[in-house]
Amino acid sequence: MVPPDPQRRGTGGPVFVQPAFEPNPIAPAFIVGAASFGVEVFDDAMGRMMEGDAGVALNNLTIHNDQRESVFRAYVSPMLAVPISLWFRTPMFCASCSKAASP
Repeated sequence: MVPPDPQRRGTGGPVFVQPAFEPNPIAPAFIVGAASFGVEVFDDAMGRMMEGDAGVALNNLTIHNDQRESVFRAYVSPMLAVPISLWFRTPMFCASCSKAASP
């Protein structure tokens, strides 16, 4: 397994990302087929490939403890238990007039 490209991939964040552990046999065959047509093969779909015009690579997975981990679960869910301590107050506008109304 090739480690993630440190110039293009962060480490230690809340989203668990890893290469496919046991990809379906069709996936590597698809990559071999694409390479036979001259498509460049990359080790990581989220690395140098994203900066080019075309390429093929196995997709990374966000599966942790046998459950798909979404960005919402990684970033927002832990914050739902935190009490809100910051409020924003913005001007509101009346729909039937053009002058600002206070909240």
